[in-house]
Amino acid sequence: MLRAGRVHWLVLVALAAAIGGLVVVFLPTNSAAKAANDFMRALATDDRDSLVALTYWPDVDKAEIRKKWDHTMEAGKYYRFAYKIVNEKQATDTQVGVTAMVMRNVLTGSSYEEKFELPMVLEGGKWKVDVRGINREMFPALPR
Repeated sequence: MLRAGRVHWLVLVALAAAIGGLVVVFLPTNSAAKAANDFMRALATDDRDSLVALTYWPDVDKAEIRKKWDHTMEAGKYYRFAYKIVNEKQATDTQVGVTAMVMRNVLTGSSYEEKFELPMVLEGGKWKVDVRGINREMFPALPR
């Protein structure tokens, strides 16, 4: 586990996943933070159907959103990251900002946590991510 005083990166990834799992267990079933976690899990596992379902993009049909996610996931097929949802800030009754701590390029061994905001919008009684508002540094070729 320890090599020359350093913790192996797999230990850090496992710890982040365990903390993220505990957070999900205690989240309400229809919260913005739960939807944000579902979105991040879909992004990490290349679950394109879930990404489409969790994407808020008014005036764009599901087929076009799917094409955008197909492009994104192909561009990032070798990109690996770890994340944890840490905060939820309500702006209005239908808009919430969820903070995720993300370790980008986790397989390099030199990654560190960075803060990214996921803008959430309540649509049809379900929270969705407005992907147009996510910082593009979080994941390669995010839809625009």
